Amino acid sequence: MVTREELTGKWEQVQGQLIEKWGELSGDTLDQFRGNTEQLVGLIHEKTGAAKEEIQKYVDSTIQNIYGAYEGVSEQMEVQLDHAKELVRRKPMESLGVALGAGVVTGLLVGLILYPRR
Repeated sequence: MVTREELTGKWEQVQGQLIEKWGELSGDTLDQFRGNTEQLVGLIHEKTGAAKEEIQKYVDSTIQNIYGAYEGVSEQMEVQLDHAKELVRRKPMESLGVALGAGVVTGLLVGLILYPRR
């Protein structure tokens, strides 16, 4: 069973999946059960007539799928961060030049946006 923290942490995505599966639900109705899976399952059962076991399995799998996607992205970001650190270690001067150039370009763009010529 999904924990209260897991459900609350990704509520908007879970809510969207539930409404997609059971169209009779609304965001306002679901919001009152944020984080409480037992009450949420009871509400969906009451509104749709679906079996509680089916609802519980769907909620659990939806949460696990969402967390699985986040974990995959997190792992990829760690790999890319390690790659960037290694690149900076191997080529510190080039990295510094790129960072300086990016900072100058960003500063110019922000200046043009905030203070356009009249």
